[in-house]
Amino acid sequence: MRIKVTKDQFNLLLTNFYILSDKKLALQMGGNTFNKIVETKSRYGVLFRVKLLFGSQHIEVDIVAPNSASAMVVIKKMFPNSRVVGISKK
Repeated sequence: MRIKVTKDQFNLLLTNFYILSDKKLALQMGGNTFNKIVETKSRYGVLFRVKLLFGSQHIEVDIVAPNSASAMVVIKKMFPNSRVVGISKK
């Protein structure tokens, strides 16, 4: 089932992303587009925690990707104006 999401709804999802990671869920990205929310222990890859810097604010985002390089590419496409501070397996 597909659901159309507005920009405001997607921003709400991103601001409350910690709720998804607490429930062992993650976003699956395909290129520049958001595909779906998946379980972290799935066939889509490994869960990485990426630390970002937006101006002076530190943010941590969990990404499911096959390797750390793919996780970095996804983060750079999702948040192009951010600086990646660190990445680690979760």
